[in-house]
Amino acid sequence: MGQYFKFMNLDKKEKCQKNWHSIKLMEHSYVGNYYCNDALRLLSKEWAGDRIIHAGDYAMGDDETNTEKVIESLSKEFNIEDRTFYNYCESFKEVEHKEKDKIRYVYNLDKKEYVDLYKQPFQWVNCYDGDVYFTKVNSFALLIACGNDNNGGDYRGVNKELVGSWAGDHFISSAEKIKKYDGFKENDSIFIENQKYEDFKVFNEEELLKVDKEVWNDCINQYSKYIEKDTKLHFDSESLLDIEKNIFKEEFEKLKEPIKNRDDGFVM
Repeated sequence: MGQYFKFMNLDKKEKCQKNWHSIKLMEHSYVGNYYCNDALRLLSKEWAGDRIIHAGDYAMGDDETNTEKVIESLSKEFNIEDRTFYNYCESFKEVEHKEKDKIRYVYNLDKKEYVDLYKQPFQWVNCYDGDVYFTKVNSFALLIACGNDNNGGDYRGVNKELVGSWAGDHFISSAEKIKKYDGFKENDSIFIENQKYEDFKVFNEEELLKVDKEVWNDCINQYSKYIEKDTKLHFDSESLLDIEKNIFKEEFEKLKEPIKNRDDGFVM
């Protein structure tokens, strides 16, 4: 079955709204995923400054994962003896954030670090129902994940040893950089399961873009027969850096050449 994960607020004893689908770690830990988005939006308002974890239902104080000490400490704090921490948190109040902000930055108030969620390589590029879109791993979701590598659906890619290294810290998120935290250090660790990036550990724009182009070309070759039949294509630029938008919008334009004379045109 695999391991299931939920976002938990340790201070308010709340959990992010129900995640009915894709509850395994690497089924939802992507930039733009609705469940991650809800948690990130909560951190920008109602949960700002609180302690947060992304708890797996197999996470325990003796599971020999990166977060066993975190779970052991929390189990003592909450006086849990006969249940996993995940099961204990199932009693937390379920909340959601109503606004639809696009969160890009998350600040760790304890470690004085932050992540730019867009600074990740492409896990894959996909074409579906007229959309050409790019998928990046959500670094924050992995940095606070507890119990990783216990079961199916867990993360086993680059920097696996860093998963959970932020678990239980205090956070705040934002769509834009927060000037108050300009002195924080950027955590530029990358998380990727695509083997093309296995030689990378940190974000390097120039080098990663070379591999991003390979991933793009693989995708276009894979979906070429579907693209040729598509009457309209939409380029989804959410989560892309400016340089990526420029490069891949140009690549996207090339896709239109073989069918540019169709009467129904294209949607950008």
